[in-house]
Amino acid sequence: MIDNRKLYTYKESFGFFADQLIWPERRNFSRELIEEAFGGDHPARRLALEYGNRMEAFGLDEIQEMYTATFDFQKDCALYMTWFKFEDARERGQMLAKLKVLYEMYGLEMPDEELSDYLPLMLEFLYAAEWLDDPRTPDSFRILMAVL
Repeated sequence: MIDNRKLYTYKESFGFFADQLIWPERRNFSRELIEEAFGGDHPARRLALEYGNRMEAFGLDEIQEMYTATFDFQKDCALYMTWFKFEDARERGQMLAKLKVLYEMYGLEMPDEELSDYLPLMLEFLYAAEWLDDPRTPDSFRILMAVL
């Protein structure tokens, strides 16, 4: 069972990860962003800072090439989370619809150009939505966490 209160304390880091998984831009790799998203007691702080240090060694063109090589050309690294289980099966469409309803239930609009199982979008939802004290959260998050 997921402790939603504890999960909520990591909201900032979900926003950070969402930014890391979209098309890379230089602004996404600042040390300041890492320090804001991973406070002093965050269990992933050391690893996030190490990641930031490693990314500083690359130019933006190199980072974009790595992104393309990873997410566009490796089937096992898709950013569409239901693809692994369902590929193009009808069940995938049903899961995409459930995720879209979930986002809308918490007041977030789905971008027309994106599928609801896009990992950066899912992380952005965890970051941006106010879901902590919503009584629907425990049941609703079962679907979200199952997809993740």
